[in-house]
Amino acid sequence: MKLKVEEIKHMILRSQDLVQIIDEKLEYSGPAFMIPWKFMGRTAKSFRAEVETRRKDWRKAGTWAPMNPEAAVHLELKDVVQRLYYVITLE
Repeated sequence: MKLKVEEIKHMILRSQDLVQIIDEKLEYSGPAFMIPWKFMGRTAKSFRAEVETRRKDWRKAGTWAPMNPEAAVHLELKDVVQRLYYVITLE
């Protein structure tokens, strides 16, 4: 069963959930309530959850930047930060 982005948004996601929309490349990254209207009628090829784990001091350590550095932290350990992103790949 194929779902449209709008159906996924209303049936599965909460407004504060972090979402990435991919259409050959990353098109949107941010909270679910701000998904641009141009994606709402598009059909999703896949939908998955990805956990991002990064060092808190990623800039100083010279490691990769988080997918969305401004997003709120969901879980903190001593030296790491984890965030859950829902990734929607479009057909």
